[in-house]
Amino acid sequence: MAQGEKHGSTPREARRIRILNAVAIVLSVVTAPYALIFYLMDARMLGLLVLPIAGFYALPPLLNRRGHFTASRLLVFTVFNGAITLYTAWMGLATGIGLLYFASACLPLVLCDLRERALLVYGIALPIAACFGLVVVGAPPVDPLPEAVSHVLHALLVPTTFAILLSQVLSFAVSNARAERALDVRNRGLRLLLDSTDQGFLRLDAEGRVRPERSAAVDALLGPVSPGTSFADALGGEVGAQFECGWAQVGAGILPLDVALDQLPTRVSRPGCELAIAYKPIARSGGHEDVLVVVTDITAEVERARAQAEREELAALLLHVSRDRAGTSEFIEETSAVIEALSGNAPMDRARQLRSIHTLKGNFALFDLTSLSGACHALETAMKEECRGPSPSEVALLRGHWRAFAGEVAPLLEHGRDAVVVSKQELHAALSDAHEGFDGRVRARLQTWALQPLGPRLQRIGRQARELAGRLGKPGLLFTVEDNGVRVAAHEYAAFWSAFTHVVRNAVDHGIESPEERRAAQKPPAGRVRLTTVLEDGQLLVELQDDGRGIDWGAVEAIASDRGLPCSTREDLERALMSDALSTRAEVTATSGRGVGLAAVRDACYAYGQAGTIEVESAPGRGTTFRFRLPSARLCLRRSG
Repeated sequence: MAQGEKHGSTPREARRIRILNAVAIVLSVVTAPYALIFYLMDARMLGLLVLPIAGFYALPPLLNRRGHFTASRLLVFTVFNGAITLYTAWMGLATGIGLLYFASACLPLVLCDLRERALLVYGIALPIAACFGLVVVGAPPVDPLPEAVSHVLHALLVPTTFAILLSQVLSFAVSNARAERALDVRNRGLRLLLDSTDQGFLRLDAEGRVRPERSAAVDALLGPVSPGTSFADALGGEVGAQFECGWAQVGAGILPLDVALDQLPTRVSRPGCELAIAYKPIARSGGHEDVLVVVTDITAEVERARAQAEREELAALLLHVSRDRAGTSEFIEETSAVIEALSGNAPMDRARQLRSIHTLKGNFALFDLTSLSGACHALETAMKEECRGPSPSEVALLRGHWRAFAGEVAPLLEHGRDAVVVSKQELHAALSDAHEGFDGRVRARLQTWALQPLGPRLQRIGRQARELAGRLGKPGLLFTVEDNGVRVAAHEYAAFWSAFTHVVRNAVDHGIESPEERRAAQKPPAGRVRLTTVLEDGQLLVELQDDGRGIDWGAVEAIASDRGLPCSTREDLERALMSDALSTRAEVTATSGRGVGLAAVRDACYAYGQAGTIEVESAPGRGTTFRFRLPSARLCLRRSG
């Protein structure tokens, strides 16, 4: 019994107390008349000895009531064996008194727990020692009783022995039946409780097989699971394979059990259902441990979280509309064009598909559409790991998700779609020209107003770069913009600007160091990035300059050489930097590291033919400058005056 545990506090303890009380009462009632019988048959000494024995038998129920269960059992064992020894001393070993020794040896087995070793040894050894002593002494050691008394004693002791045994058996049977009924009631209550919950509970043995005990919800959540089935088979698919690998670590015992269980899969996706799985060890006898598995249907929670995330993302997109209506409209049009190209019938190689997905991921992140950005990241990861393109179902899912967002915002963008954006400075310049009578200059200015100013787009890029820097732990980024009043046709450079976000993200993520690294390099804690657009020789020049760590040309050369790319000249290294799947980052993150972004910018720039060029300048510790020269099929005008 555990320390501090009260006698009778457990069902087994209470059952043993009831059996002892019944045996003691039977012994007291059966033994008391012997005193009168022996007295009337002139065996007065024997009668006087029997009377206190009957009184001692009446004490155990009183001791048990006060909680002295061990003392009451010691008293019964001692008195009962004393009475048997006394009887045998008169009657001899060859009599039916041997039955009483059997009854005495049975008492400890019925009244003691197996953990009470000392009490068990005492109760069993006592009749054996008494019998052995009588054999050594030679029973009967006292004068035999009169023949009539012996006959009566023979006639009474045998049924007495059976009465004692019967009382033990009946008490045990009755107590056991009560305990079983109570256990059945308790089990039915527990079963009703478990089956009334929405969670599924089941147990796994050391081999990862399902034990028979489980709640009804398990079959509803996982499907019919037969006892003895491997839980990996019940999970099925990739999750089942993941569980099987993780369970091998559990069985190996190399890691602590709690740590090994943490490696097991905790989420299962079924058609129209999301399940969460938790594992908890259950101690069993023999030092072994089973594992309790709790399966919870979290479909509603996932849907609520998804709906909440969509509301937050839609609110963020509406905020972008209020800040920059034209820029958001361009983003929606460009994104829709990329997604439609992915889902169209026109052939597209895997590299281009990967670049498109990567571009979508970056643009979604810039507009705070984290769920779409995360979906693109997961799709991009699967494409890279499995060396495949996106499946039609994956593209359809992405397109449906995007259309839901675009459809919510589209009505807000319709108003003012044909509006012309003119700054006060441009308006005052036009009015000044008109006042001075310069009709040609006024006409030229008015023609530029039909084009789209690059200033708002560049400001938007700068704002998104600062937000990205904050998320990456590089706060206070100084992003300056110089648009020089350049205006261009609305959709002329759509593909380029869509891919250009990769250059900006790389500058913030790869180029700009952390505040600690910048202080160590004796730089200002906040990084600096400058974005400039200008017209040169009839071309649009876009320049992005940062003061970060610069490009590790040695790493570029090593990777290019390993992949068999030309790397002997600086031009070779610049081309290698723009090639597919080349990145100097050791790890892949949701921001960068796949070597896809610059390849997408390269394709967008080279789509203009030989007129589109890229220049890269970079020195270790001094930053990097990218220059893109793009021709224009339509006139790009600089603000004059």
